[in-house]
Amino acid sequence: KKINNLSNVIELNKVQMQGDSIREEIVYKIAEDDIDLQVRVYLDEDSSFVKYDVTCNWRKIGKHAVDTPQLSYYLPVNYNCDLYKYGIPFGVIERKGMNIDVPSNGWVFGQADETRKSAVMLLANAKYGFRSIDNSMAITLLRSSARPNLYPEIGVHKFSFAVGVVDNNISNNELVKIEYDYSHPVSILSVGKTHKGIFGSSERF
Repeated sequence: KKINNLSNVIELNKVQMQGDSIREEIVYKIAEDDIDLQVRVYLDEDSSFVKYDVTCNWRKIGKHAVDTPQLSYYLPVNYNCDLYKYGIPFGVIERKGMNIDVPSNGWVFGQADETRKSAVMLLANAKYGFRSIDNSMAITLLRSSARPNLYPEIGVHKFSFAVGVVDNNISNNELVKIEYDYSHPVSILSVGKTHKGIFGSSERF
């Protein structure tokens, strides 16, 4: 078994870091062996979360009892983290660090000790396998199993995830709300031409 660090083969395509725009972003690609990644990393004004939009052309094939190729996003943190919180149906669960994938409803929070004011939260849209151990968190993005299907993941995949800093004493309800808002963004629809509408500029509905 081995781990390949794909950040060593990044090729930058675009850097927009003007300092006064509502969105700063970096776009890059990674091409290695049977993986092609197109990655857009961006930070919106007044947001504490850096967001990733990824398109991956995955051509890795697993071999039964030999190897299972996997793509993960790995995030080490710079503080001691012995406890991790995860979203589960109807609540939140706390787990110690474990060197196995555990299920979550799209997020993990690395709890810091009481001396720290902030801590890190990792979100994923439509990804549910997380591995947290040794002051780090990771998302399993793709995995090529070999049985019963030799080619379960071959093709182009699109996924999103985000990394953010939140209050270390944040409540469980607030953690769940952050994930909900991330996974259910506001939809914007153009109607073609302007009109007065039926609601006032400050009316709630």
